[in-house]
Amino acid sequence: MSHFNTTHEDGETLIQYGKLSETQAKHIESLFTSYRRMTPSQAWRAMNQPDTPLTSVRRAISNLSRDGILIKTGIKAVGIYGRPEYFWEMI
Repeated sequence: MSHFNTTHEDGETLIQYGKLSETQAKHIESLFTSYRRMTPSQAWRAMNQPDTPLTSVRRAISNLSRDGILIKTGIKAVGIYGRPEYFWEMI
């Protein structure tokens, strides 16, 4: 499951949200294939889609980690909100 239905949508709306989440995850995975190691903020910037929420990028990264595609490193960098965030990399 790539979409978490926290707003209890149904029907066509839920289907569209699920498809969008899958598309975002594929895009994030392809970025990691190219760059190998990134923070969520770096991945968000690399997407070059300012309408995509950073939380969606974080969700995709978490799901890709759960699926054994990415792994969180012990390395941190300052993110776009001035807070530290971890680098993730392809396994």
